[in-house]
Amino acid sequence: MSDTFFSADSLLYHHHWDTNTITYSFYKSGPYYGSQTGVSEISEGTKDNIRSILETLEIYLDVDFREVADTATDYGLLRYMVSDGPGYAYAYLPNRSNTNSGWRSDVAGDVHINEAYDTTGNNGFADDPGNHGYMTLIHEIGHTLGLKHPNPYEDHDYGPFLPFNEDNTTNTVMSYNFAGKSAITPMTYDIQALQLIYGAREYNHGDTTYSFKSVYNYT
Repeated sequence: MSDTFFSADSLLYHHHWDTNTITYSFYKSGPYYGSQTGVSEISEGTKDNIRSILETLEIYLDVDFREVADTATDYGLLRYMVSDGPGYAYAYLPNRSNTNSGWRSDVAGDVHINEAYDTTGNNGFADDPGNHGYMTLIHEIGHTLGLKHPNPYEDHDYGPFLPFNEDNTTNTVMSYNFAGKSAITPMTYDIQALQLIYGAREYNHGDTTYSFKSVYNYT
């Protein structure tokens, strides 16, 4: 990784998965190693959104996301479930290993969502891209891959931090400062940070021209 500070550095957590094949699964039933109760399977609509986000990330990152079966003894590094833990949603950051061993550290990479929002409408996680629930899934997946918040929104957040004028969702979905419409993909700083961790995949290599009329219509 670069030792030179630039905007992506404000998103880098000190742990990440040390592999370019990252498995994921959707909790089915059986034991769970965290402190949450009411753990259950998420809806098919939310599952489809998670798959779509991971497929988008594969465009930019030298990572293959592989869905695996979820059992009591074997499941993905990233694991998605409903529980009574979050008011809306939260995620656990990666640990130093790439294994699931039945210890409490197995919560690393887990995403919990509130059952009330595991649906469409009212900021639900099964809503189409362009809605708040979908952007929140991108945010939580960012945490599970090693991204932190760009400013001290919570007591455990640490620097370096983004300048105030850059701390918004037009630059990073990890921001709590919403600007424009809800993001439908990871934003520029998110992609830069994740490419520092996992490497970049060649995509549209060569002379490719992109344009937009307004940042507020396309974020």
